Amino acid sequence: MFPLNFSIDYTTTPATVKIGSTIITKNHPTGVLYNVSNATIPTSPTAADTVKYNLFTMALVRAGQASSFILNGVAIIPDYTVFAPTDGSFFRYLNTDLSGGLTNAAYSSARNAINTMDSTTLVNMVNYHIVNGRVLSTDLTNAQSVSTWQTGKNFTVNVNGSAYSLTDLNSSSQNAKISSLNNLTNAGILHGIQRVMLPQ
Repeated sequence: MFPLNFSIDYTTTPATVKIGSTIITKNHPTGVLYNVSNATIPTSPTAADTVKYNLFTMALVRAGQASSFILNGVAIIPDYTVFAPTDGSFFRYLNTDLSGGLTNAAYSSARNAINTMDSTTLVNMVNYHIVNGRVLSTDLTNAQSVSTWQTGKNFTVNVNGSAYSLTDLNSSSQNAKISSLNNLTNAGILHGIQRVMLPQ
Protein backbone atom coordinates (compact mmCIF):
# COMPACT_ATOMS: atom_id res chain seq x y z
CA MET A 1 0.00 0.00 0.00
CA PHE A 2 1.24 3.49 -0.81
CA PRO A 3 2.11 5.65 2.22
CA LEU A 4 -0.20 8.29 0.72
CA ASN A 5 -3.41 6.37 0.23
CA PHE A 6 -5.29 8.43 -2.36
CA SER A 7 -6.31 7.89 -5.98
CA ILE A 8 -8.22 9.52 -8.83
CA ASP A 9 -10.54 7.81 -11.29
CA TYR A 10 -10.66 9.91 -14.46
CA THR A 11 -13.16 7.56 -16.16
CA THR A 12 -15.97 9.14 -14.15
CA THR A 13 -17.51 12.54 -14.83
CA PRO A 14 -16.49 14.46 -12.86
CA ALA A 15 -13.31 12.61 -11.91
CA THR A 16 -13.59 10.76 -8.60
CA VAL A 17 -11.06 11.34 -5.85
CA LYS A 18 -10.72 8.62 -3.21
CA ILE A 19 -8.90 8.19 0.06
CA GLY A 20 -8.60 4.45 0.39
CA SER A 21 -12.00 3.22 -0.79
CA THR A 22 -13.88 6.35 0.34
CA ILE A 23 -15.13 8.73 -2.35
CA ILE A 24 -14.26 12.35 -1.57
CA THR A 25 -16.46 15.02 -3.13
CA LYS A 26 -15.90 18.73 -3.63
CA ASN A 27 -17.64 21.01 -1.16
CA HIS A 28 -19.28 22.78 -4.10
CA PRO A 29 -19.48 21.65 -7.74
CA THR A 30 -17.16 24.46 -8.86
CA GLY A 31 -15.08 24.66 -5.68
CA VAL A 32 -11.46 23.62 -5.20
CA LEU A 33 -11.55 22.24 -1.67
CA TYR A 34 -12.76 18.70 -1.08
CA ASN A 35 -14.86 17.45 1.81
CA VAL A 36 -12.84 14.86 3.76
CA SER A 37 -15.34 14.54 6.63
CA ASN A 38 -16.02 10.89 5.68
CA ALA A 39 -12.41 9.91 4.89
CA THR A 40 -11.50 6.53 6.34
CA ILE A 41 -9.76 6.60 9.72
CA PRO A 42 -8.39 3.73 11.84
CA THR A 43 -11.20 1.99 13.74
CA SER A 44 -8.96 0.80 16.58
CA PRO A 45 -5.76 2.80 16.17
CA THR A 46 -2.48 1.68 17.68
CA ALA A 47 0.91 3.32 18.08
CA ALA A 48 1.80 2.02 14.60
CA ASP A 49 -0.79 4.38 13.12
CA THR A 50 0.96 7.46 14.47
CA VAL A 51 3.83 6.98 12.02
CA LYS A 52 1.50 6.70 9.02
CA TYR A 53 0.28 9.58 6.84
CA ASN A 54 -3.52 9.36 7.02
CA LEU A 55 -3.96 12.96 8.15
CA PHE A 56 -1.50 14.49 5.69
CA THR A 57 -3.25 12.56 2.91
CA MET A 58 -6.54 14.15 4.01
CA ALA A 59 -4.94 17.59 4.06
CA LEU A 60 -3.46 17.08 0.58
CA VAL A 61 -6.77 15.92 -0.90
CA ARG A 62 -8.75 18.60 0.96
CA ALA A 63 -6.43 21.24 -0.52
CA GLY A 64 -7.20 20.03 -4.05
CA GLN A 65 -3.68 18.79 -4.79
CA ALA A 66 -4.46 15.16 -5.64
CA SER A 67 -4.75 15.91 -9.35
CA SER A 68 -1.37 17.69 -9.26
CA PHE A 69 0.28 14.33 -8.54
CA ILE A 70 -1.92 11.88 -10.47
CA LEU A 71 -2.53 13.32 -13.93
CA ASN A 72 -5.14 12.01 -16.34
CA GLY A 73 -3.59 9.46 -18.69
CA VAL A 74 -0.09 9.72 -17.21
CA ALA A 75 1.21 6.43 -15.84
CA ILE A 76 4.70 7.51 -14.79
CA ILE A 77 5.64 8.26 -11.20
CA PRO A 78 5.28 12.00 -10.48
CA ASP A 79 8.44 14.09 -10.50
CA TYR A 80 7.87 15.56 -7.03
CA THR A 81 9.04 15.08 -3.47
CA VAL A 82 6.79 15.24 -0.42
CA PHE A 83 8.07 15.80 3.11
CA ALA A 84 5.04 14.28 4.81
CA PRO A 85 4.28 14.81 8.51
CA THR A 86 3.24 11.68 10.37
CA ASP A 87 -0.17 11.34 12.03
CA GLY A 88 1.53 11.91 15.38
CA SER A 89 2.85 15.22 14.04
CA PHE A 90 -0.62 16.24 12.91
CA PHE A 91 -2.13 15.46 16.31
CA ARG A 92 0.36 17.90 17.86
CA TYR A 93 -0.18 20.53 15.14
CA LEU A 94 -3.97 20.36 15.51
CA ASN A 95 -3.83 20.22 19.33
CA THR A 96 -5.88 17.03 19.24
CA ASP A 97 -7.07 15.89 22.67
CA LEU A 98 -5.28 12.61 23.34
CA SER A 99 -6.04 12.53 27.06
CA GLY A 100 -8.20 9.47 26.46
CA GLY A 101 -5.44 7.78 24.51
CA LEU A 102 -5.09 7.14 20.79
CA THR A 103 -8.68 6.44 19.79
CA ASN A 104 -10.98 6.51 16.80
CA ALA A 105 -12.51 9.64 18.34
CA ALA A 106 -9.11 11.35 18.35
CA TYR A 107 -8.70 10.60 14.65
CA SER A 108 -12.24 11.83 14.00
CA SER A 109 -11.45 15.09 15.81
CA ALA A 110 -8.26 15.60 13.78
CA ARG A 111 -10.10 14.83 10.53
CA ASN A 112 -12.77 17.40 11.40
CA ALA A 113 -10.10 20.00 12.18
CA ILE A 114 -8.51 19.47 8.77
CA ASN A 115 -11.91 19.62 7.06
CA THR A 116 -12.75 22.97 8.70
CA MET A 117 -9.29 24.57 8.53
CA ASP A 118 -9.02 27.99 6.93
CA SER A 119 -8.51 27.29 3.23
CA THR A 120 -5.54 29.62 2.73
CA THR A 121 -3.76 28.27 5.81
CA LEU A 122 -4.40 24.69 4.69
CA VAL A 123 -3.23 25.13 1.10
CA ASN A 124 -0.12 27.07 2.15
CA MET A 125 0.76 24.44 4.76
CA VAL A 126 0.34 21.55 2.31
CA ASN A 127 2.31 23.29 -0.44
CA TYR A 128 5.13 24.06 2.00
CA HIS A 129 5.77 20.31 2.33
CA ILE A 130 6.10 19.67 -1.44
CA VAL A 131 9.03 20.38 -3.77
CA ASN A 132 9.63 19.88 -7.47
CA GLY A 133 11.81 17.00 -8.61
CA ARG A 134 12.58 13.62 -7.07
CA VAL A 135 14.87 14.46 -4.19
CA LEU A 136 16.56 11.51 -2.47
CA SER A 137 18.41 11.77 0.83
CA THR A 138 21.68 11.60 -1.12
CA ASP A 139 20.68 14.86 -2.84
CA LEU A 140 20.34 16.71 0.48
CA THR A 141 23.24 18.68 1.94
CA ASN A 142 23.74 20.53 5.19
CA ALA A 143 22.47 24.15 5.18
CA GLN A 144 20.77 23.59 1.82
CA SER A 145 17.83 25.90 1.17
CA VAL A 146 14.93 24.10 -0.54
CA SER A 147 12.25 25.90 -2.57
CA THR A 148 8.71 24.66 -2.02
CA TRP A 149 5.39 24.77 -3.85
CA GLN A 150 4.44 27.71 -1.68
CA THR A 151 5.81 30.58 -3.74
CA GLY A 152 8.76 32.33 -2.15
CA LYS A 153 8.91 30.00 0.86
CA ASN A 154 11.91 27.77 1.56
CA PHE A 155 13.03 25.48 4.34
CA THR A 156 16.58 24.54 5.34
CA VAL A 157 18.09 21.05 5.47
CA ASN A 158 20.28 19.98 8.37
CA VAL A 159 22.54 16.94 7.93
CA ASN A 160 24.54 15.46 10.79
CA GLY A 161 26.01 12.15 9.74
CA SER A 162 23.04 9.91 8.93
CA ALA A 163 20.56 12.20 10.74
CA TYR A 164 18.44 14.61 8.70
CA SER A 165 16.13 17.39 9.88
CA LEU A 166 14.42 20.45 8.42
CA THR A 167 14.18 24.01 9.72
CA ASP A 168 11.03 25.90 8.74
CA LEU A 169 10.36 29.65 8.68
CA ASN A 170 8.69 29.76 12.10
CA SER A 171 11.31 30.82 14.65
CA SER A 172 9.48 29.12 17.53
CA SER A 173 9.25 25.72 15.80
CA GLN A 174 11.54 22.83 16.61
CA ASN A 175 13.29 21.20 13.67
CA ALA A 176 11.35 18.51 11.83
CA LYS A 177 13.31 15.26 12.06
CA ILE A 178 13.17 13.09 8.93
CA SER A 179 12.23 9.68 10.26
CA SER A 180 11.58 7.74 7.04
CA LEU A 181 13.66 8.30 3.92
CA ASN A 182 13.24 7.69 0.20
CA ASN A 183 9.79 6.10 -0.06
CA LEU A 184 8.56 5.71 -3.65
CA THR A 185 4.84 6.55 -3.77
CA ASN A 186 2.02 7.65 -6.07
CA ALA A 187 3.02 11.23 -5.22
CA GLY A 188 6.68 10.74 -6.15
CA ILE A 189 9.36 10.50 -3.46
CA LEU A 190 8.16 10.72 0.13
CA HIS A 191 10.22 11.46 3.23
CA GLY A 192 8.36 11.10 6.52
CA ILE A 193 8.91 13.91 9.03
CA GLN A 194 8.02 14.18 12.70
CA ARG A 195 6.65 17.71 12.75
CA VAL A 196 4.30 19.84 10.63
CA MET A 197 6.41 22.63 9.16
CA LEU A 198 5.14 26.20 9.24
CA PRO A 199 5.87 28.67 6.42
CA GLN A 200 5.78 31.76 8.66
